[in-house]
Parts: sequence; C-alpha cells; structure tokens
Amino acid sequence: MGAWRPAALGAPRGVTFPQRIERLLTERRLEAAPFDDREIVGLWTRALTSYRDAGVAGLSHEGAFTRAYDAGRQAATTVLAAAGLRVRGQAHHYTVFYALAALDDPAVSPFGIELESVRQSRHMAVYDPTADSAVLRADREKLKQMLTRLFPAAHTWLIVRRPSLRGKLAAP
Repeated sequence: MGAWRPAALGAPRGVTFPQRIERLLTERRLEAAPFDDREIVGLWTRALTSYRDAGVAGLSHEGAFTRAYDAGRQAATTVLAAAGLRVRGQAHHYTVFYALAALDDPAVSPFGIELESVRQSRHMAVYDPTADSAVLRADREKLKQMLTRLFPAAHTWLIVRRPSLRGKLAAP
C-alpha cells in the first residue's frame, strides 16, 4: 500500500489532481494531509469569526480590511484542508490563493483569483504606515462583496464534498 494521497475533487481515490496542484506538492508548498471533520469545523469556525469581525462597527479601514482578508484566506484554507491539502513554506498566502484557483473547481476556484487580486492591499494595510485609505476602502468593499459570495459557496462545497459535515458547519 502506497503513501496516502488526496483524491481529486469529486472523483474516486487514485485520480490525480490538476497539474498545478501536483507541482505545488512536488515543490513542497503543499502537502497531502488528512483532516478530520473536527479540524475542518475548527478551521471553518475561525473563518466565520474573522468574517463577522470584519463587519464590526468602529474598526479602522485597515483593521476591517485585514479581518476581511483573513476571513477569505481562512475560508480558502478550510476548502484546501477538506480536499486533503495543507499549505507549507514561505509565501503561504499566495500559495493558498493559487492552490484554491488550481483546484479547477468552478464552485470555488474563481475565489482564489479574486483573493489574490487584493493580497497587495493586505500588505499595505499591515506594513505600510502611509497606505492610501481610499485604496483600502475600495479594496475592502471589493473584498466584502466577494466574501458574500465566497462563504455560501464554500459552505455548500464543503458539505457536498464531505457529507459528514452536514449539521456540523455553521452557516455563513
């Protein structure tokens, strides 16, 4: 019996992932890792907490943007975990978004591209004391709109791919 490998989404075990995922596995930016339902629920709960925190009144533009960004990254991480993938190494935010897009699943993959499009703004919000608040406000609104689509799509995706999660995952 060989080493454990994740199955391709919606396919029986033994079918390989798309080539981009295989490359990330080979480069050790991703690793195959089994996650049990308890771990998936924990990751999802953290993502939902960040999602809700992003809408708390009175947060600065930087704080609200950062929490929204974290929510998207955590939701993407949850999807990857449910697919049997753990992100490793440097540039892990980039890898999370790239891997989500690389799943080649129309229900969730487009969100990887959308999240990547706001990654630089997250860097500004966290590390640039002279960041343009107007840019952050615009990207926060873009991110907020995307998250209102991502969370329901990810929730559905998780339950469809792992029916054992039905009734365990809080709705967004």
